Amino acid sequence: MVPTLQRISTPVRPVVKNIGLIIDTNPDGMYTGDIETSGGHLFYFYACVDPRVENVRAEGWENHIVNFNKCLRPRTIDIEGRNPFQTGSGHGYIGRMTHCVDGEFTRSVAYGTRHVANYVASARCGSRSCRSYRPAGVSYQTHGLRSRDIYSVDDTVVGGDSSGWSHGNTTYAGDYGYRILRPRYYGTNNGVLARCGSTGTRIIDPEIHTTAKGVEVSSLASDVIVDLTQGTIEIFGEAGTSYAVHAADVNGSGEYKPGSVTVHGPGDLVGTRALVSLDVTGAARIGGVEYDQGDDQLQRWDGTDWAEVESGGAAGVTLDTDQTITGAKSMAEVGFFGTSALGTKPSATDDLGTVLSSLGLRTAGGAYPITTSGAVALTGGFRTGLGNRSGTYNITTNTAPFNMCDASGGAFTISLPNTGSAGYRFTIKKIDASANAVTVSAPIGIDGVPTLVLTDQWEWVEVVSTFTTGQYMIVGRG
Repeated sequence: MVPTLQRISTPVRPVVKNIGLIIDTNPDGMYTGDIETSGGHLFYFYACVDPRVENVRAEGWENHIVNFNKCLRPRTIDIEGRNPFQTGSGHGYIGRMTHCVDGEFTRSVAYGTRHVANYVASARCGSRSCRSYRPAGVSYQTHGLRSRDIYSVDDTVVGGDSSGWSHGNTTYAGDYGYRILRPRYYGTNNGVLARCGSTGTRIIDPEIHTTAKGVEVSSLASDVIVDLTQGTIEIFGEAGTSYAVHAADVNGSGEYKPGSVTVHGPGDLVGTRALVSLDVTGAARIGGVEYDQGDDQLQRWDGTDWAEVESGGAAGVTLDTDQTITGAKSMAEVGFFGTSALGTKPSATDDLGTVLSSLGLRTAGGAYPITTSGAVALTGGFRTGLGNRSGTYNITTNTAPFNMCDASGGAFTISLPNTGSAGYRFTIKKIDASANAVTVSAPIGIDGVPTLVLTDQWEWVEVVSTFTTGQYMIVGRG
């Protein structure tokens, strides 16, 4: 049948519902008129409040099944469309909202259409629980004419070689704010696109299975957050252009790199090409680490943490005092606080102090004290320094804490360091059987006396420094 009702201008609560099947007349060509004023639409609402189309099926139509223009709270519920006559520009849509506020497409089902939900200069509109099969274009799209606060909740795309969601339009410009919650995509193109200067894209808990890219951010898009915490992105095949999340200037000139991009999570990243690659001009954050203006930060999830994918020839990076990594990242070349990058990875047997000094985390020198304010738990053996003393010796805070004293060649004195740092422990033990004494002295004293004398073989004393410079107290003696 040919529909007799097209232009609907009843201002308040016009309703169309329960139409079992509409089959329009095939025009055998593209519509060339102005689709914004009326167009070859099945239903067109202009300047209406609470317009609604519910439970309608259509097979074969020209432009849009439903077009809302300058409407408040427009709504479609359970619209099904199959096989539009044309799917070129402006043709074959399920629904479009132009200059609308607070509208929603609910449970639309589309077969072979160009767009399921399309927004032009609209605000606070969205789609919910819609399904698109074998689409001929992006199923859910903001059209690049300054729409804002658009949403998609629990929508699905199955089959076809078109992207699922797009924030922004290459023909026009960007939009502001597109919250895409639990998108489901099963196809061979990019699951979600953020592009053309759009800002505020939020992709939360996606389930995407594709041979291309799960999420692509390009063409000056910025403030994009991809939250994979409860999501899955599966990349089939080994194509070098495939990624789980990819942010770059797809034109290749370097003039249109995206701004800031953040990737949280992940949930499940499946496939050898399920990688995160960010080449942006703003802050690039992966798993809580911020990469600032990185050159192709390429990482994958190794099951417990984000791990870099070596691409070869990467320059070293530096970690500034504001904890921002700059430059290309390489696991083998890391430097901190302005130091030169390490040329090779430290080996398992390198001295920890030397490694920390090379990284710029400790001042270079012969001693490397390590301080921690938390508890220290050791599950293996514990070894400290042991010094052999056979003559007068001045202990420092950097020398061995255990001192074996052999006075068989003559009496001598062990002097404790003049430190005001509390907690340094030293043990002095006389190991010889001679009558020669070993005297232990402190700048201020030890438990109120200036010296202690060890006269017997195996006699020992353990002392600890206090908060008073040069003052020690005994914590053990035998």
